[in-house]
Amino acid sequence: MTLSFKKIILGVAISVMTVGVNSPSFASYNEGAENWDVSKPRGETREISFTTDQGTWMSLDISPNGKWIVFDLLGHIYRLDIKGGQALSLTQSSGIAMNNHPSISPDGTEIAFVSDRAGQENLWVMDADGTNPRQIFNDMEARFAETTWTPDGKSIVATKRGASPSGFYRTVDS
Repeated sequence: MTLSFKKIILGVAISVMTVGVNSPSFASYNEGAENWDVSKPRGETREISFTTDQGTWMSLDISPNGKWIVFDLLGHIYRLDIKGGQALSLTQSSGIAMNNHPSISPDGTEIAFVSDRAGQENLWVMDADGTNPRQIFNDMEARFAETTWTPDGKSIVATKRGASPSGFYRTVDS
């Protein structure tokens, strides 16, 4: 049941993906960007602690062996045993950067995801335990979302959005 559901989602996701972008230059928006660190808070901050057993607007994926899941919640990606328990944050080291849209590789060894930790929402991959995060694509003029692996595990498919003349991001064909 779980695997067929995943295949259905994968098929739908691939049919709506785009690979190109037409966008204006963002040089004026990026002035001083080399000194900006998205993962560090600015201004007055405070930490809060909470426990929850539910969320909304979450992305979720199930491991190929059906033993664990990954999901995003409040800007971090978590791994959880399929039977429940305490979720482990896989992206805590990225500070306050936003991490979302996790997708587990077909062999279960890696997780593709979107993160803005380098300044823009781009494609990243990490090992299944959260170690070794590395940026796969870096485009400061586009935003990525909705990652998924191809069935052979050799490629990652994602939606790429470029800015419209009004500054809003939209999916475009190349």
